[in-house]
Amino acid sequence: LGASERLAASATNGTVAIWDMKSMLVQSIEDLASKDSEYLDPIYLLQVHDVCVRCVDWLRSSDPAVVPWIIVTSGYDGHVRYTDLRDPYARIDIKTILGAPMSSICVPWAEGTVYVDIDFGAKMDQLYVESRGLRLFNVKGTIWDFSYSDYQPYLAVAVSDGRVKISNPAFKARRGFGMVQNCVYQLQEADVGDESNTAIQNNCDSIDDEAHQIQESFYGANIAIQRVFSLFTLFRF
Repeated sequence: LGASERLAASATNGTVAIWDMKSMLVQSIEDLASKDSEYLDPIYLLQVHDVCVRCVDWLRSSDPAVVPWIIVTSGYDGHVRYTDLRDPYARIDIKTILGAPMSSICVPWAEGTVYVDIDFGAKMDQLYVESRGLRLFNVKGTIWDFSYSDYQPYLAVAVSDGRVKISNPAFKARRGFGMVQNCVYQLQEADVGDESNTAIQNNCDSIDDEAHQIQESFYGANIAIQRVFSLFTLFRF
């Protein structure tokens, strides 16, 4: 995962490798192509978990020019933790769950971390607020990915049941409302037992209502959404 001048990658052995992209990009092609080039080696190789690291993200500042120093990781050991690159052995566990947090993300404008909690939910923890965190989502499947808007206080999740949902944590925190989530997209499930759903027989110029319904229901029930990006940041809600 990239940030200002930094690139981080997590591994299955519990380590996180970090590269300095600025020093790499200013080098010539000949220097980078050499077999023993030191610019291709990571500047940090940290053992942050005992098992596979599921997600890694930067604790970014609201100023994109600031180089981040803190990463947040979630692993199959059930820990969601902060690691400061300037003191990598002093880690802070912000959450421990009886399971594997499938996804986590840092939100700069909220100054908090959003992670997948147990029982198919998602919470936001803000370190400067002494609370158990805000519950943002309740879904009927595994949350595979998070995304946030850079211009509006909205979060989006990709769920294994084929839904994309959004939530506004600022609306809940400021006005004291309960959890408000909206479904913005739903994958239509195909009826695998119906032989007519295997293909569209009609011509595109003369499609009737039944064939149009079949075209909308192309995906099977085993198709899920695993990645979601902040395309909705261009719109105003």
